[in-house]
Amino acid sequence: MTTPTDTNDEVKYKEISSSIHKLLTDRATGGIVTGSLDEHEMLFFNYADMFVSAHLRYHYDGHMVREGGTLLLVLNTLVTRAPRDMRSLLCILDNGSRYPYTSVSVSNNRRDVKSAGWINVYGSLIAETVTESQIDLTLRSMVQHFHEIPVELGAWGIDVGRRRKAAERKRSERLKTANEELADDHGLDDESDESTDSEATPSTEKQASERSLRPINDELLTQSLRELHELIGLESVKKEIEGLVAVTKYNITRSESGLATPPFAPHLVFVGNPGTAKTTVASHVARIYHALGLLEKAQVKVVSRVDLVAGYTGQTAIKTKEVFEEAMGGVLFIDEAYSLTDEHEGFGLEAVQTILLEMENNRGKVAVFLAGYPDQMKHFIGSNPGLQSRFDRTIEFPDYSNGDLEEIYLYLAKAQDFVLEDAARAVLVQRIEAYRRNRDFGNGREARRWLEAAIEEQARMWLASGACANSDALRTLSVEAVTAGLDRFRSGNMPTKSRVGYI
Repeated sequence: MTTPTDTNDEVKYKEISSSIHKLLTDRATGGIVTGSLDEHEMLFFNYADMFVSAHLRYHYDGHMVREGGTLLLVLNTLVTRAPRDMRSLLCILDNGSRYPYTSVSVSNNRRDVKSAGWINVYGSLIAETVTESQIDLTLRSMVQHFHEIPVELGAWGIDVGRRRKAAERKRSERLKTANEELADDHGLDDESDESTDSEATPSTEKQASERSLRPINDELLTQSLRELHELIGLESVKKEIEGLVAVTKYNITRSESGLATPPFAPHLVFVGNPGTAKTTVASHVARIYHALGLLEKAQVKVVSRVDLVAGYTGQTAIKTKEVFEEAMGGVLFIDEAYSLTDEHEGFGLEAVQTILLEMENNRGKVAVFLAGYPDQMKHFIGSNPGLQSRFDRTIEFPDYSNGDLEEIYLYLAKAQDFVLEDAARAVLVQRIEAYRRNRDFGNGREARRWLEAAIEEQARMWLASGACANSDALRTLSVEAVTAGLDRFRSGNMPTKSRVGYI
């Protein structure tokens, strides 16, 4: 028996049990909630397509209950019978902690000669400090395992009834959504909605899938593509995005014509060295996605490891989920994404698992862009099957050519009402061609730093000359200023991080 015998502990146990019982009851969907949270009288309830058991128990040390141990909330659901195939079982167990707070196990039943036992998905949470967010994440993680495990096993013939029930539920939800949208468009009242729902036909379901995409805004799309092409260099990147737009419009038209269309995955991987305008391009792609009707908003939320990972177990999942909520409707841009797995504490892995879970649960509501160095990103994507399946399109950002760097420098100068003397421009071209690039070369950011240093040198010379308000020195960058600015960052000086992008 897990209930404590000490009076004070018993009162505390009952308070915790009552609080958690309410949280779980509020989340139950369909069916009847039965039992308590005692280990010998478990709480049973339905959640999504799962039949879940829950109970409280003190932390076990071997076969004995340790006095004063941590009180745990344990959630469990049976998924399917496990085949007598060691390779399949190892595949499942190797990915058993893919999502936050959950694990996968196989319970052996020697009387079951047709299988190796039952595959279980379970989650363990510290009962005294459990939050609603932790319970929600655990249940949603269990749902992901519940549906993915039979697919990974290749067990399409297992639990046919459960799969049919899930398919019928999803179809019912699509029909309901379609009818609500049609009612809104035609001004129907609630009574009309019920009538339409009861007479729903397959054509209504087709309308639902068609209406899941917002109409294309051709004017905004044309403007967004034009702004993308105004960026300096990046010709291969522009070509990739043009192809992405063409395929998207093509598939939308096919879908509207009733033809089978593969699902669109808006998630992208940007690989390239620093300063190659990955963040800048992401903002343009967000506007393009919005114009195509793929995203509700054209916003981009830029984050890195520090925005996703916390220093305590369980907090990373909550922090990552909050970031997703802030990015909802637009693009979540994760810079230096490979750093999430570049540690030993496991917190970054928890962030990756939560990212995959949130992507799955918010399909069509958010696009995730991962960015970083080419080699590190290749290793990062290859380290997780979930990342490989969800990020199948990579856009490579090449380093800027010498001509591109000169053009960026002049563009930034013009934006600040500066012009270069002819001699200064000649020095700029000569120095860029002779500049030795190392691994940390900042590309567009480097051009910005050269210009900022030249402006600072120009200001020094202007003050030394008497600070005349009408002097050409207020607008014209001299050869001395440009040369001094370039000399400050000769090869050997390590570039430091500056603002992202070059515009």
